[in-house]
Amino acid sequence: MEQSRLVIKGFKQRYGIDFNETFAAVSRLDSVRLTVAAVIMKKWQIQHWDAVGAFLHGDIDTEIYMEMPEGYEKPGYVCCLAKSLYGLKQAPRI
Repeated sequence: MEQSRLVIKGFKQRYGIDFNETFAAVSRLDSVRLTVAAVIMKKWQIQHWDAVGAFLHGDIDTEIYMEMPEGYEKPGYVCCLAKSLYGLKQAPRI
């Protein structure tokens, strides 16, 4: 079964025009060490999970348009995004 993923060309976005803020969900090493130490002291278990569709369900608060994906071109048509997609500078914040 073939799968595909629609990715926005976020590298073409311009700060102040197409977006105002970005966000990267990262943690400091000190925070990770403190969390692991607390887990060990309390004899808790650590479980890990990864959100595969983390960027796909965020509601966009501004109007963002993109060109039709290759293979779906219709002259004079564009896509108006209702949800966040991979590649947007705003995606991690949303």
